[in-house]
Amino acid sequence: MPSILGSTGAPEKCETVLRESPYEALPSILARGPLGSGLKRLDPFTHPVTATNGYRSPHWGQFEYDLQRMKSFGVVAFATDVWWGLVETKDQVFDWSYYDKLSDTIINAGLQWIPILSTHQCGAPNDPACYYPVPAWTGITSNPNNGFQDIFGNVNYESFSPWSGDYVYQQYDELFAAFAEHYLPKKASIARIDLSGGTSGELRYPSYSINWNYPARGQIQAYSAGAVQDFRKFVLEKYWFAFVAGWNWGQHIWNHEQILPPCSTTNQTVTGVCAGKTGKDTFFSTPSKYQRDFGEWYQSVLIRHSKRISDSAHRRLDKFGAQIAMKMSGVHWQYFNPTEAHSAERAVGYWDYHKFLSALKKQNLQVTFTAIEMNDNKQDPYYSGAKTLVNQVFATCVQVGVKCGAENALDIGWADQTGFTNMREALTKYPVESLTFLRYQDLLNIGAGQFYASFVSAVLQSDRAVWFGVTGIPTSFGQSIAIVGSDPQLGSGDVSKALPLTAISCAGSSCIWSGFIKAKAPKLDFRVVVTGSSQIQCNATLLDLGKPMTNVWVNGPDLSTPVSDDIQVIRANATLCG
Repeated sequence: MPSILGSTGAPEKCETVLRESPYEALPSILARGPLGSGLKRLDPFTHPVTATNGYRSPHWGQFEYDLQRMKSFGVVAFATDVWWGLVETKDQVFDWSYYDKLSDTIINAGLQWIPILSTHQCGAPNDPACYYPVPAWTGITSNPNNGFQDIFGNVNYESFSPWSGDYVYQQYDELFAAFAEHYLPKKASIARIDLSGGTSGELRYPSYSINWNYPARGQIQAYSAGAVQDFRKFVLEKYWFAFVAGWNWGQHIWNHEQILPPCSTTNQTVTGVCAGKTGKDTFFSTPSKYQRDFGEWYQSVLIRHSKRISDSAHRRLDKFGAQIAMKMSGVHWQYFNPTEAHSAERAVGYWDYHKFLSALKKQNLQVTFTAIEMNDNKQDPYYSGAKTLVNQVFATCVQVGVKCGAENALDIGWADQTGFTNMREALTKYPVESLTFLRYQDLLNIGAGQFYASFVSAVLQSDRAVWFGVTGIPTSFGQSIAIVGSDPQLGSGDVSKALPLTAISCAGSSCIWSGFIKAKAPKLDFRVVVTGSSQIQCNATLLDLGKPMTNVWVNGPDLSTPVSDDIQVIRANATLCG
């Protein structure tokens, strides 16, 4: 049964995850936490960590409050990047102290933890929010083969390339083993373990990174000596002789040194293996046998890379009993380009989604795919096929039988009903295993929280999800709001066991309070309680939970709710006695 999680890993994600153990497949909601991949903004006043002299100074009190607010909207788990560059600053010397505190705080808040073993770089040297490069002791920058090189000679060292050799996979194995040894005692609280497949934690080439602006196509990353050698090996294994490859490609090739990655991807002058061979930018716009062969090899390298990583991960981490997952990037721009359709996807290494996802299924990986909230935009220069691509990928997930999760690509504010609607549509149309909500700060207001609690029902499916929002009841210092009722999660009528609500925002003595349950029975009654006083709602409110999701506003404002057949909105007035 699908479940929903909340996360703070990247300070930007809230995530929904299907899991089967050790919680007997109970629906759950995941959020994504501090120090996340692709981090672009970090508010030191609302985020649990801030950068201080290159280290992290936690504001744990604010973080704990943020966790409670997310939990009140139905979030039940939290994902965080575990940065390799932070935990292993010296070879075989591990410092888990920050993540001990972080995971303890998450678990003590009543949430599950999803660690993301992030072996890529966080941020950039001048990024005040986050900068943790790949550990310097690995020597990543000492050899261009360790990075990804484009046709212009730019080398990206945000993560190790598949041409780095056995050394890097051994280092990953040691990291996974050390993590398992340290955190196995917490396995009952770990819902899933995510792996990093490359830049930004995604299994892709960093084609849209150096000297790139959206929505440009990006550059192929196959021009290092190691990449060229690997491509030649692939071609000779397929055709045996260089001249046979040339004959199939319609090119004059007589020796292996003439077997090259595409040089017709720019009209600029370059150095390196394509020196003197550029002048036309036609590779993506001209289908050919050479194009297909290159694409087959280019994608296969990513698959081979993920297999080396996942084999080690399963060997070291399967003992946790949690799903192992990896993320793909939703590269939606240039999808509908009339002359070079899908060129941006192909530059990152996605040439055949069926083969790609089938390979990840064989590796026993869950896959997370992004851009679930976006619409198509076929206008020049974007040519975006975001919604079409989401449908294509998730239909392929179903076809090949791989578990696939979803993630939004951009911020979704409380007023963005289009984004929420698109997310709900995908969640109800396909058996989506997980939902990652990017970014978690966007969830920390009553409007977005209400929307989130609403579309959670699409993932919870048959569960009776109930969200309570209470306002208009003044409280004094030391007092708070709770809900008591017939459901066991509401105390079964016992005021001392009532569901405590969380204050989301306050104006003077009046706050907006929030809470979330999954009801056991199709009907329940409830009353509002002011804890720390004798005040309690005079007459109980009866709820008929005839739909999967019920939003209950007590004395609430007229906030809009996404229109859906499986959501009912109930507005109640509470008169207090005592």
